[in-house]
Amino acid sequence: MIQRLLVLQDRDRRAAQLERERRDIPAHKEEIESRLHEHQETLQKAVEDFKKHELKIREIEGEIEAEDIPLIASAAIDEAFELYGVPKYMEQADAERVVGLLSA
Repeated sequence: MIQRLLVLQDRDRRAAQLERERRDIPAHKEEIESRLHEHQETLQKAVEDFKKHELKIREIEGEIEAEDIPLIASAAIDEAFELYGVPKYMEQADAERVVGLLSA
């Protein structure tokens, strides 16, 4: 008999817990939707910023003249030399090719 009462008591506790969880669902849903809205706004702003920066980069790329490429490549090599851990450093000709591709 006591075993049955303990089982019943456990089920009552579980039912009460589930009822509390059910009542909390609307508030929890509202909180999640609010956080989702904030994240969507943040994402939208990041996308807009990305597009602005992408346009700015394209404008700058368009301003690169062929005679600027060796100087840009040399500056990039100088900046990277011994500052960045890379398996292999570019030669001037390789760097000029990369800069040329970016400006095309």
